[in-house]
Amino acid sequence: MLHIPDNRVFDPFISTSTTDTELSLPYHTFDKIRDSCTFHLPSEVQNHIIDSANKLNVIHINARSIVNKLDDLCLLLNETAIPWQVIIISESWLQQSIESNYNLTGYRAVFCSRAHGTGGGVAIYIADHLCPEALQSPGFTTAEVACASIKLNNNSNLVICQIYRPPNSDKNVFNLELEQCLIWLNKLNKLTIITGYFNFDLFSMETSAQAQVFFNNQLSHSFYPTIFRTTRSTSSSSTLIDNIYCNDMSRVAHSGIIMSDLSDHFPIFASLDLDTKSTNLININKAKKKIFDYKMI
Repeated sequence: MLHIPDNRVFDPFISTSTTDTELSLPYHTFDKIRDSCTFHLPSEVQNHIIDSANKLNVIHINARSIVNKLDDLCLLLNETAIPWQVIIISESWLQQSIESNYNLTGYRAVFCSRAHGTGGGVAIYIADHLCPEALQSPGFTTAEVACASIKLNNNSNLVICQIYRPPNSDKNVFNLELEQCLIWLNKLNKLTIITGYFNFDLFSMETSAQAQVFFNNQLSHSFYPTIFRTTRSTSSSSTLIDNIYCNDMSRVAHSGIIMSDLSDHFPIFASLDLDTKSTNLININKAKKKIFDYKMI
């Protein structure tokens, strides 16, 4: 059943002068992306994303099993009428022994599936023409992680890191493991996106120390969220627990949430402009001012 989400918007910036030269780029960039990050019906997405060789269109779907939903998944993708170059799945519910049965034509798949048991699992489907290569990320004991590198038109590379943290895993240990992963990603020195179902509600950071640590870890390594509204809505709650983080927000042309009942999470997407000249945001650790205020979230 599809529950209509509330109108909450994740906005962690404190109020300050828009003429502040140190903070003007973060404010203007976040304003643009946050304001355009809205809810869309599947058929409306094509009105907001440009089909261009200079765009990289990424969709993340928490499927809660593609074992019995692969046809529904393909139907949703077709309904958006977008040539998704990267399709990312959380909770694939695949086992390693059946991964080869769940490939998509025209894509190379990078899986991280469970050897035994049910549930969990992640998959990254990358268009063949992007020459995808699987990467070996630092080990996680608290999450399932898949990483890949793709070739862009200008012969540079983009790195994709997909993470699913099960709700019963140790939050403190996960945050420590995530920090090591972020250090590894930064050492690669590539345009990078981190996607996933993290099970930290950004709307609840004021009351969750672990959620604050999770968010601050991302920021301290220059990864910023592109999704600012509810990604899971039930009759009793609305949470922001799925996201797409990017280490160069100037490349984010558009992001949003798709209203779909494929599972109890809404699909999310981001479109990256590969032609935009990089203008990285300031490093939060080096900022002279506090620019995030959890009481405003």
